[in-house]
Amino acid sequence: MSPIHIKDVSKIFVKALSLRKISKQTYHLGGDNINWKEILRIISIASNKESKMFIPAPAIFIKIAASIFGNLLPVSREQLTMIMEGNVCNSEEVFGIFGIDKPITFSPKNLDYLS
Repeated sequence: MSPIHIKDVSKIFVKALSLRKISKQTYHLGGDNINWKEILRIISIASNKESKMFIPAPAIFIKIAASIFGNLLPVSREQLTMIMEGNVCNSEEVFGIFGIDKPITFSPKNLDYLS
């Protein structure tokens, strides 16, 4: 995954409204490439829940559960498929176009609003 901080997305969105030369363009936004396990670890630290245990669950079992229990789970079968396929991109060029010298990293410090 390539999580990007909402503040960087907001800056790009606001600037995009004022730049005519980029109208009708599509930009892929992403931050550092981080695996799913690391994302969960960072979020657990940021939300002061780092003492929680992670129990690995094979994706096939979660997919079956999502098919059986449908809306009772916080994730759908389609969302699981997207997570497993991954979602990464390189946004260095986009950051340059919109004047973001140093994107906000996906770290516990930058997710302090979760605590």
